Amino acid sequence: MGARRAIRTDRLQCPRSEPACSISSHTVKSARTLESTLRLGYEFDEMQFYPDIATNVRGDAVAVWEQFDRELYQIWGNSRLVGQHWGRATLLEANQSGHAYNPQLALNSYGSAMAVWIQADSAADTRTVWASRFEAATGWGLASQLEADRRHPSLRH
Repeated sequence: MGARRAIRTDRLQCPRSEPACSISSHTVKSARTLESTLRLGYEFDEMQFYPDIATNVRGDAVAVWEQFDRELYQIWGNSRLVGQHWGRATLLEANQSGHAYNPQLALNSYGSAMAVWIQADSAADTRTVWASRFEAATGWGLASQLEADRRHPSLRH
């Protein structure tokens, strides 16, 4: 396996559709990697993939990513509210029936976010769409299934 690529929080930008929004213009005092602030452990075979990071004009940031735990890909999330540091990584789904992948995220100006991903059920050969909501005051909520028993669900922007 190749070397992991660190994601620097001092260079995160909003999508091109919001060019005025940049986390680098908000309260980031020094460069830190997400891996140094988000993950609980640094085992070589616990790799992070496909992060999706959203920021708002206030400077809040929320991140979700796939994490391989030696058996399954799972979805993790974390947040950094304006004026605070990154919190502790949270496992957003605990479904052991198959891999979870393709996390996507949206964040509003109040600091609330919604993460969605595809959850595979290896035994049933199905893929379903799941979601978890983040509230600034309470953190991540329980994951809930949005779409049932589809063979090829799609998450479109």
